[in-house]
Amino acid sequence: MAPIAKDFDVPLVEVTAVFTITLWMRLVGATASGWVADRVGRKLPPMISIAWYSVANLLAGLAPTFWLLFLFRALLGIGMGAEWPAGAALAMEQWPQRSRGLMGSVLQSSWGLGALLSSAAYGLLYDYIGWRGLLMMGVLPALLLVYIRIYVKEPALWVENRRIQRTQTTASAGRMPIHSMPRQPI
Repeated sequence: MAPIAKDFDVPLVEVTAVFTITLWMRLVGATASGWVADRVGRKLPPMISIAWYSVANLLAGLAPTFWLLFLFRALLGIGMGAEWPAGAALAMEQWPQRSRGLMGSVLQSSWGLGALLSSAAYGLLYDYIGWRGLLMMGVLPALLLVYIRIYVKEPALWVENRRIQRTQTTASAGRMPIHSMPRQPI
């Protein structure tokens, strides 16, 4: 945080606001992604979110002003938050039912691995590429998009639930709602 404050000549407390807005915007992304994943499938929302936060990280690393850094980190938060609900649902619905509990705990605790890897990147690379380079490395997850696009399929559970919902919607559309039925004379 200190190098960012120095580079932009802003108080350290303003840099902490950048990290705070990133975390708050995760809530926005998570809520939106969960809603979208229930409507269009489990595969597309994580792909959009990975592309979103990868681009936002790149732009944050290139930000020429503090306020653009703030904006790009806020957008980054939306993408970060959006990845978790749809990505977790996609993973858990693909995983065999007998081991979903174990894999759910592994998936949930994997944030620690990410923290470890980011600490290692900082320790090994900061002196060479600085904070901007570390942020720009955030574009690397975009490489996963190719794999997801080609090899990941919609979970059979989601496809079946979607089929059932459409069947129920079609069946109920054929009936006249009670409140719109003509009244019978008494």
